[in-house]
Amino acid sequence: MASDPIRTIPVDGGRIACRRRGSGRPLLVLNGLAAASADWDPSFIEGMASANELILLDNRGIGASTDDGASFDISQLADDE
Repeated sequence: MASDPIRTIPVDGGRIACRRRGSGRPLLVLNGLAAASADWDPSFIEGMASANELILLDNRGIGASTDDGASFDISQLADDE
């Protein structure tokens, strides 16, 4: 999974990093608040990617995503998605 290309998407105050894996119906894979997309169990991701196109992202300020250091709340994270 770590070898999947990372794409970044600009959002207000930072950039959200995401990876795509698999093909089929798109499925957005959301992490816990402080978790990164690389934290998922590889066998779980491979199993899900066998029938879906997974979109795995890192929340702002986590993993390969960036933020501007300003505070944010859960509603802003939802807007990022």
